[in-house]
Amino acid sequence: MNAEAQDLGAIEQAISAVLAEYGASEHPTTYVGASVALRLSDDRTITVVAGDADREADIEMRTDHRLLGGSMGKTFVAAALMALVEDGRVALDERAAQYLGGQDWFDPLPNAVEVTLGQLLNHSSGIPIDYFETEPIREALRLSAVENRDFADQGLTHQDLLRPLGGLEPLFEPGEAFHYSDANYTIIAFVVEHISGQTLEAFVDERFIQPLGLTETERQRREMPRLTAAYMHQRFQQTFPGVPTKAGEYERLTYDPAFEWGGGGWVFTASDLARWGDAWFSGEALSD
Repeated sequence: MNAEAQDLGAIEQAISAVLAEYGASEHPTTYVGASVALRLSDDRTITVVAGDADREADIEMRTDHRLLGGSMGKTFVAAALMALVEDGRVALDERAAQYLGGQDWFDPLPNAVEVTLGQLLNHSSGIPIDYFETEPIREALRLSAVENRDFADQGLTHQDLLRPLGGLEPLFEPGEAFHYSDANYTIIAFVVEHISGQTLEAFVDERFIQPLGLTETERQRREMPRLTAAYMHQRFQQTFPGVPTKAGEYERLTYDPAFEWGGGGWVFTASDLARWGDAWFSGEALSD
């Protein structure tokens, strides 16, 4: 075995040791399954897995298994807006109302008139809560899980995610502080679609996913090949009523994931996520 192979083996062993420590049953961050990828400076990728893709079905985690990306998908939404900035089609100091004003779902939002795209991007809009903290969206999620009724089946659109926030008092004036809310990125997604004339998914796919060869990255759906089962931490149970602790079987989610949209909502293999992170932070995906 050459020195290079020995070095790779040592890195894999080190990652495995960390996974073993954090996966131990007595550790507070124990997990069902994990997939970790490390992209090296020579463009090689090391991927190490542990645990199960579905514990009850006895399916062990593999390197080609895909996992819910959650809010890591916000990097795609941010990149989409910044691509339009790079192209000179929009500026971060412009107000969102310039593009979305006059629409009945947008105008009642907190600070809708004043907030800029840059303030949405860095969560300084003053929007006080997340839309899945509102009862209408919680109920829609419950129906999607308990009665198998997707958002579309309930007659809901992406605009309806934001309607329950209309009329709320802002937490602060735009730019004065920080408060995280998926609503910020959902508004950005609407701006991206308005300016580009494409769906958010199509724009991200054309601008980033295809050029970078992210073949195992796509928008999440209820049923997807090689998607690991979703296990929900207990602290989310009140936020997502009706969604069980095991929120999906292997390759199928219990709930409709459409509620994430601009707030996240892509699936990745760990190696694809590492590839995207490398492109995002290195300046390959966008200029410095």
